[in-house]
Amino acid sequence: MAWWTLLSGLDAWTLGRVVVAAGFYGAALLAVGSRLFRFAFPDLPRAEGQRLERTLVAAAWTAILLALLSWPLQAGFLGGGSLAAARDPVLLQVVIESPLGDRLRLALAGLLLLQANLLSGRLRALVPILGLAGMVLVLLAFTRVGHTRGDPRLGTLLFAHLGLAAFWLASLAPLYRLAGNAQYGDLPSRLLGRFGRLGQVLIPLLLLAGASLAGLLMGGLAPLLHTPYGQLLLIKLSLVTLLLLLGALNKWWLVPALARGVPGARQRLRSSIATEGTLIGLILLTVALLTATTSPLG
Repeated sequence: MAWWTLLSGLDAWTLGRVVVAAGFYGAALLAVGSRLFRFAFPDLPRAEGQRLERTLVAAAWTAILLALLSWPLQAGFLGGGSLAAARDPVLLQVVIESPLGDRLRLALAGLLLLQANLLSGRLRALVPILGLAGMVLVLLAFTRVGHTRGDPRLGTLLFAHLGLAAFWLASLAPLYRLAGNAQYGDLPSRLLGRFGRLGQVLIPLLLLAGASLAGLLMGGLAPLLHTPYGQLLLIKLSLVTLLLLLGALNKWWLVPALARGVPGARQRLRSSIATEGTLIGLILLTVALLTATTSPLG
């Protein structure tokens, strides 16, 4: 298959770019999603709220470090895949003046603003505004590279798609912990139920944005089946389908079973949420392969 031929021919330098890209995507979206999740669930237990804030800060700094690392990695790639090229001032300048440089600047600004929760005193009143600005800048950064750049339709779809995906990604860890903590009584069931109701609205929007984006990028069914990009996109869609099935399992069976106190429901729900996390990791890796190794035009 075309996608396997592509992957089997990857060199170590390109693999490094893919891994760094996947890490950056995951960390940046986790930072954005943590702020979104905190807005949507202000009644989290105090300990969980504090842990979510720490997660946001850790994810933001991880994304910052990986974004900075992508700079010399891209310069090295342009120079033929060598450490000397990665340190070349001319190539580094080329990268920073390219669309990747635009993404780097927007992402760094947004990731710093997302950490407004670290402010103290009167400045704490600015946290919601600065956090919102940070989320917008980080999501905009993703639209500055590739075929979404300069196309308002594609950029808007990608912005919405990633925002919804970020919220889902950030929800997994707190929901996993809440599902496993019996000391909170019926609070986990209520929060999980609310998340399920939100999912009834957000998941169709996520799918609509993703499908519309894919349709506009691919321009037909043939590229989806016969190009490396299209085949990798099908792999991503298969992983997303599994993720949605698990989400449906949680909403319609496992969360109600937890609320009724069914024996074993708590552990089964936690296992399902952990599996969702694994699938999202694989999706991020597939997306990194899509963006770092090929394009809709082949």
